[in-house]
Amino acid sequence: MMKKTVTDKDRDAIKKQHWDWLQFIALCALAGITAGVVTAVIIIQYDINHLGTLLARSHNRAGYTFLLTAGFASTFGMVATGAGVMIRSHLQN
Repeated sequence: MMKKTVTDKDRDAIKKQHWDWLQFIALCALAGITAGVVTAVIIIQYDINHLGTLLARSHNRAGYTFLLTAGFASTFGMVATGAGVMIRSHLQN
């Protein structure tokens, strides 16, 4: 069996595709994280389900606010990254 060799042109195309994918995934993750933080701020600001009041009366307001915001940011970021990968792979085929 013959060994397949990769030409310089193919190597450059693969490298460009690799960086394009990484940039797209990072952009999707950043958009999701931003959406998560905005959603958490809206929930707190508009006191949805009295969550803002609960946080305002808490002794450790900053800690609980950080936990809520980080949870939303990581969840939205992961969902957006997964959706971006699925969309990008579908468009590439």
